Amino acid sequence: MEQALTEAMKRDLLKCFRVWKKTRGTYDYPSGQASRLRTGEALAERGLVVRANTYSANMYKNWLPTDAGKKVVGEFILVKEFTTTAALYQTHYRHFGIHEKSASLYGDKVEDIVQIKMSIAADQTVPKQPNKSADYWGWFDFEEERFVFIWPSYLQLSMCFTYGMKAEEDRGRGKAYRLEIIP
Repeated sequence: MEQALTEAMKRDLLKCFRVWKKTRGTYDYPSGQASRLRTGEALAERGLVVRANTYSANMYKNWLPTDAGKKVVGEFILVKEFTTTAALYQTHYRHFGIHEKSASLYGDKVEDIVQIKMSIAADQTVPKQPNKSADYWGWFDFEEERFVFIWPSYLQLSMCFTYGMKAEEDRGRGKAYRLEIIP
């Protein structure tokens, strides 16, 4: 049985993730800067962080988030409800996050752009065959902490990933969610 994380552990894990996210790929920290955590040992026992300075003479232990840790952080930062723009097309919405200045690039009229409120649907089952009606699916990117892709079908969303959504989810980069429009 897995133990629940305390509030201090959640804070430490979130801090570790945000420091790693901001510094990875930089000149000084190509794999991301490690953080000193008060609850590092307990998080390491759960496999959420890994010791970064194993061979260092530094007396302080520094930690980096693991893929499992990134997934857990993704659940903390997940936005349940959000507002976005979309273009109304016949019976469904498309071009989510569209801006009025770029509407003509997509063949949309400015007056067709509306603000809509969306939330994560209770039913998250993946359809076996494409639906005829709009069945909105979105990709929540854990690093950007927002929905970056929203499409009217699961198939369209899955085409955004070269190696598939499952591979990206396994890497801890994000997760696909079925979305619904709040009237």
